[in-house]
Formats: sequence, C-alpha cells, structure tokens
Amino acid sequence: MTEKEQSECKATAVALKGISFFGLIVFITIPTVLMVSKHYLLLENSLILLFVICGLFLGFRAWHLRFDAKLLEEVANKSFDLNDLDSVIFKLFGKKMGNKSLQERIISCQKLAKEFLLLLKIHLGFYVLLMVFLLFF
Repeated sequence: MTEKEQSECKATAVALKGISFFGLIVFITIPTVLMVSKHYLLLENSLILLFVICGLFLGFRAWHLRFDAKLLEEVANKSFDLNDLDSVIFKLFGKKMGNKSLQERIISCQKLAKEFLLLLKIHLGFYVLLMVFLLFF
C-alpha cells in the first residue's frame, strides 16, 4: 500500500466515523414522535410506524458506516490486508467482494456516506412535518 492510499484510507475512515455519529439523531427523533403521538387515529399511527421503520433503517446504515470505517482504519494501520478484509466480510455476512481494489472500496464507502446523508435529510424532513402535524392538527 502506498503512502497516498494509506492517508486516503485513514481520511475516509475518520470521515465515515464522523458521519456515522449522525445516526444518533434517530435515537432522538423516534422517541419524541412516539411520545407526542399517544392518542391518534390509525392513519397517524401508520405514518408513525413508517417513520419508525425508516428510522431503524437509517440506524442500521449508520452502523454500517461505522463498521466500514473500522475496517478501513485497520487496513490503513496495516493490521489487515485486502485478502484478510475479504475473508472477514465473507465470514460475517457471506458476501464475496471479488477483486476490488482499495480505491474502489473507498469510493463505494463514500457513495454509501452520501446516500446516508440524503436519507438523513429525508428523515429529518419527515420528522419536522410529522411533529408539526401532530402538535398543531
């Protein structure tokens, strides 16, 4: 691994860890919606259930980013090489990674982080709309 790849890997790992902490927003938004929505009809309850399911999906994505950050950090610290990384992922998830280079893996992690931030924006927008609806109507 070249020095440039190592520094890029470390930078991506730090960025992914930081972005994954935004997943804690889920632990704030879901309970507040559930506390406010105690006495509502079936339509509102189905919207709240959809919100909770989306929030849990978002929390899983945050965990996925954290896991990827840890793996990239280990690769950057030279504790793992790419073959070890592939074997760990295959043992844990049964997913074959193929012969992806480190650069392709970093790009896919960055794409995953962008998708997570988009989902987080949608989640927060849905949260604001749901809270306005529950509090004022």
